[in-house]
Amino acid sequence: MSYTALGRRLDMEKKSLQGNLSAVVRTVRKHCKRRGLPMTWVETLTSEPGLRSEFC
Repeated sequence: MSYTALGRRLDMEKKSLQGNLSAVVRTVRKHCKRRGLPMTWVETLTSEPGLRSEFC
């Protein structure tokens, strides 16, 4: 699922979503001694106006 699609589902701006995910990663790193989330991010082309690609 792309940032754009997830943002729409959560009714959240993409920049806000990115900031919130960053905060989650910091918390996981601090408490679980783990780098990042157990997810794979892939850069893909998007049909969003003004964007060439985004991460899913």
